[in-house]
Formats: sequence, structure tokens, C-alpha cells
Amino acid sequence: MKNALALTLLVALAVSIPCADAQRVHRVGVLNTGFATPGIFSPLGTSFETRLADLGYRQGQNLVLERRWAEGKLDRLPALTAELAQLKVEVIVTIGNKIQKIVQDANPRIPMVSLSCDSFSSVASYAKPNGNFTGVTCMSTELSPKRLELAKQLVPGATRAVYLHNPTQGDVGLALTLEAASRFGVAIKPVEARSGADLKAAFAAIAAERPDVLLVYPDALTMTQREAITAFAAAQKLPAVYAYKEFAEAGGLVSYGSTLTELGERSADLVVKILRGTKPSDLPLEQATRVYLTVNLKTAHALGYNVPQSILQRADYVIQ
Repeated sequence: MKNALALTLLVALAVSIPCADAQRVHRVGVLNTGFATPGIFSPLGTSFETRLADLGYRQGQNLVLERRWAEGKLDRLPALTAELAQLKVEVIVTIGNKIQKIVQDANPRIPMVSLSCDSFSSVASYAKPNGNFTGVTCMSTELSPKRLELAKQLVPGATRAVYLHNPTQGDVGLALTLEAASRFGVAIKPVEARSGADLKAAFAAIAAERPDVLLVYPDALTMTQREAITAFAAAQKLPAVYAYKEFAEAGGLVSYGSTLTELGERSADLVVKILRGTKPSDLPLEQATRVYLTVNLKTAHALGYNVPQSILQRADYVIQ
């Protein structure tokens, strides 16, 4: 009887440790390279907060999320990092490419979880990241040549493609796409947009170029503007290939890549482990576990375009 009672107490104690921790108010910084866009649905932010709540950390109760936006200006990051440090955040979550090293240099003492579309080329080992950070890569940059290949399968006769991107975020993806272009006999025309205000000029440049296909690099800008981008492609009767499934759900023809929902959930898992005492350097850097091919047949029909059966048969999701 005594042994059973002791075991019950031990189990209760083990369960209560994270619960007791969760009763303390935690402050987490979220530093995004993009723009705050009221009313725009963010599957990344929603899944991140939902997963935190599932793990016992709820906004307005025992969790405060301090959100800051660099608005496309990387030189703002050190000041924003200092602001978060003054608020005594326990973890900084960074969203965007090229941001991890800038933030870590600005304040290496605060643990960090980095979400990036680029691979973490600055680290010696994914299993044992150097420095006070860990993170998740969606591998979108590495998949850029695969999206070009998919575009060529969609439009076999394509010889000209536009690559829409933010040059502060998508330059590596562009370089990989240009590298692969000769293999597929496609000339790539880069078109830049650094903010939502740049999109009107970007759309005009794309329309003037009259490409056979459009490639859209995923970042905070193109993601928040996905409805405008997919509507423009539809109006131009322009086949387009995107990265995240969320683009196809917004009306894009085809997407090939991971989902922001998974990235949000996995980054939340890492944050909670740090809040509960794990050192970031003991948490291996993670990669997206699944890559999804999504086809929007409703958009294809509106374009008057027949998606090849070879693509439909491989698709993970088909939106009717």
C-alpha cells in the first residue's frame, strides 16, 4: 500500500512540474521580417498560438507574445531585438531568411527559435547547432529548382518564366532557379517586390513581360499578399507555381512545398521545450517533414487550362 501511495505521489509530482511552470506568466518575442497586415489570416501565427495553448501556454493567461515587425528593413532588427531584450523576453522567435545571425549578434544571451525558408548554412551541424538558437527550415529555397521543373511539366512549351521575389529574402532561391534554368530551356526574368506598395509595379512588369509561367518565392510579403498575387495570375490567365499549400487554397494553380501550419506547430514545440529548461543547442535544427503537391482544379478550369494527368496522379491535394 505504501509503495502504491509513493508511486501515485511521484506521478502527480511529475505531471505538476510543467503545469506549475505554465502558471507563471511567460514573455516570448516574435520578430518578423515582414509587415503587420491587419485582417490577413496567418496560418503560421494561428497554428503557433494554437499549439502553444495545447501545451498549456495561453495568450492573456500565462503567456504574453511580444510581436515586432521589421517591415522588410533588416537594419531595423538590432533595435527591435534590443527592445525585446528590455522587455525581458525568455525566447525570441524569428521569422524570415537572413534574420537569425543578425538577431543573435544583437543579443546572443536570449535563446532563439528561428523559422527560415533557407537552409541554416552557417551551422556546422543540424544535430548540434552552434550558438544559443535552434529552429525549423521549410526547405522552400532548396525546392526552388523543383518548382521550375514542375512549371515545365505544367507548360511543356514554356521558354520564359518570371520569378517574383523579395530580394532581401529570395535571392538564394533565385540563384538556384537560374542555375537550373538551362537544364529546362527556360529563361528566367526576376521581378522584385520589397513591400505591398511595390506589387502594382511588379504586376505591371510581369504583364509587360508576358511570360509562359510565373514562379512565386514564399516569404512574409508574398504570403500576406497571396490573395492579390493569385488574383493577378488568374486575371492574366497565367499558370503559376507557388510554394505553400496556402497559396493554392487562396486560388493559386499549383503549389509544391511544406505547410505553414506544420512550421507553426513545430516552432511552438521548440519554444515550450526552451521555456521548460532545455538549452537551444541541445535541440537539433529541424526540417519540414512533408512536402505537398497541391493542385487547384477550380483555378485550372477558370484559366481554361488542363492540368496534365501525370501531375494530378502525384498530387497530395486536389482542390475542386
